[in-house]
Formats: sequence, C-alpha cells, structure tokens
Amino acid sequence: MTRLSNQKEPDRALHEVEAALALFPSSPILRSVHAVALAANGGMAQGEEAARAALQLRSDAPRYNNLATYLLESGDADGAQKAASRALSSTPDYAAAHLTLASVLLARGKDEEALAEIASAEKLAPDLPGLYLAYAQYHAAKGQLEMAIDYAEREVERRPDQPQVYLSLGRLYLATDRVEDAKRCALKVLSLTPKSRLEQMRKVIAAVLGEEMLQ
Repeated sequence: MTRLSNQKEPDRALHEVEAALALFPSSPILRSVHAVALAANGGMAQGEEAARAALQLRSDAPRYNNLATYLLESGDADGAQKAASRALSSTPDYAAAHLTLASVLLARGKDEEALAEIASAEKLAPDLPGLYLAYAQYHAAKGQLEMAIDYAEREVERRPDQPQVYLSLGRLYLATDRVEDAKRCALKVLSLTPKSRLEQMRKVIAAVLGEEMLQ
C-alpha cells in the first residue's frame, strides 16, 4: 500500500486496499487509506463517503482532517471548516489540519486568518507536504505573484512527483505570462499521470490551464 503515496499505480493500489478491507472491514486505518485510493482514481464523491465511513470507526484528528479535504474539494467550505476545526479541537498540534484549515480560509477570502494557520503548521512540522504551496496560495491571493511562484517552485523541489503541484505552478506562470513555462508544467503533469487516467487529466489541464497548453 505504499504505492498510494506514489500516485503512479492508483488502480493497483485501490485493488490492494479493497482486498485488505475484505479481510479487516472494521479497520479505521484501512478505511482512511481506501478513501485516499478512491480519490486517486478520480472518485472524489466515493472518497468522501469512505472518509465518513472511517470516522464512524474512529473519530480522531487524521480522519476528520481527511474528511475536510474531500469536503473542500467538493465545494463545501462550511463542512470543510467544521471538520478541520473538529480535528484541531481534539488534537491542537496536528499540523496537517492547520494546513487544511488554511486552505479553507483562503477559499473563503480570509487571507490573514489563513496565514496564521499556515504559520502554525510550519512551526509544528517545517517539512509538511503542501506547506510551500499554501504560502504560494496566500501570496497569490494578495497579488504577490512573483513571491507566490517562488514558493510554488520550492514545493515542486520538495514534491517533484505530485501532479497537482505542477498544476498550481502552471497557473501562476500563466498569470505572469510565462506561457512556455506553463506548458512545461502541463507536460510534466501528463508524464506523472497513469495511462488509465490520461484522458481525464487532459480535461483537468484544459480546465485549469487552457487547451492550448496541450498543443
């Protein structure tokens, strides 16, 4: 199941975790991993459902934070904020939940509150994945695009195998008219995407960066 962090074999990872769940259906850890695997295969709604199922088995900070992530992706900012806050109320030093709450607050236009949550996350876990990307999103919201690009590039250095990081960096390049750099990001996203999801990812790139990035 370590393949789940790789993202190169999501179909196989999903098969493996579902086989494990058949043996241990009451495992909250497996339920959470199942949610991640479903999302990696493009099933965000199924991922949210699996995250809720995991919470029924164990109501702890990681599982509330997991649910908050899916709710934010589905556009339910209120639900995401409640879930992330619930995670932090039970475990105030859970850095990932601070970062999730920051993403929710940025989506709601509460930039300075978001910055405070990002700083809290950094203090607790300086190497936390997504930390630099959160700073990039904050600076982009403030119109500080060059600083946003700098942070996004640092996130790419930290997580060079994550397609979503290149999508975020590509958007920032486009915002500063660096079209060729944005195209390189689009190509990198495709190179990191499994063949079974290439067509779906092309649609994502077209929606996020524009169809011309695929030409």
